[in-house]
Formats: sequence, C-alpha cells, structure tokens
Amino acid sequence: MASDLHQEDNELPPAGNLAEASNKDVPPAIAKFVERFYQVSDTPDVHEQYADDFFINDEDRLSFQIGPMQPTNKRDGIVAWRQKGWEGVTRRKHVVNGVFISPKWENEIMLDGKVEMDKNGSTLKFNWAGRMVFDQESLDEGSPKIETYKVWLVYMVKTESSSKFKFGR
Repeated sequence: MASDLHQEDNELPPAGNLAEASNKDVPPAIAKFVERFYQVSDTPDVHEQYADDFFINDEDRLSFQIGPMQPTNKRDGIVAWRQKGWEGVTRRKHVVNGVFISPKWENEIMLDGKVEMDKNGSTLKFNWAGRMVFDQESLDEGSPKIETYKVWLVYMVKTESSSKFKFGR
C-alpha cells in the first residue's frame, strides 16, 4: 500500500541534485568534489588519478574501505583496490541520492546512493551508504581531500528458489 510508505520516501528529490538532497545546503566545494569524485569513480583506467586527486597522502590519517575489503591507509592500497574493482567491469554508474553534513563537524558527510555496473556479462545493482571525512586544511583551502572513506553496500542475490539480501560492510 502506498500509505504504508515512510513519508520521506515520497519526498526524495531527483537523484543527482545535491543541494535538494541534503539535510542543509551543501557547501559548493563539497558538492563539486562529490560530483567529480563519482564521475572519476565511474571511469576505468584512472586508478592513479583517483588516488592522487581525492585522498590525502598521509598514512597516519588515511582510512579507505569499501564493502567487505580490508581497510587500507596507503595510496598503493587504493590503487590496487581500484584495479581489482574494475576487473571484468565494462560499465559503472553511481547515483548520489543525498548528502548529509554532520551537525557537529563541517568536514564530515554521509552519503546515500546506488550504483549499477555491468560485470562479466551481468548487470549488478547495489544500494550504498558512505562516510567521507575531509582533511580540514584542504577543505578550508577549497580543494577538499578525503582522509576517511568508508562505504557500506547492500545487494540482492537471486537464487532459483528465493531472493535474499546480502549485506557488505
């Protein structure tokens, strides 16, 4: 029944409009960063650019983890993850449904989105949530770099007898 829907489910703005999809105005530097970040994320063979353009180069503060992967604090770990993540993938498209600024820290955001990819002849669809913490100095300078990036994934696994959710962390 439509009346059983959570009210906010009907009020979500069209995907991709960061200003309308956030809990308050997204600062321009962060909105531009998020848009570019996912454009590059969806581009194959730019692994070095991805690591260099978006992440701090400080192993004491860097933390990167997507889904069930082992976290890394090294640039080379990010590049290796990108290379492995693109194996067999012919297309990937992220859509950001919302960006939510922390009420306590202006350099921390939560993201809600979905991603669709073609991999090894199949189309896979995931819902995801992410946490980005930006290096404060780079944010203040208008050129944000990520110091913490963690993504949680939810995807559907279909079998002949049933469908069930599988959660990645």
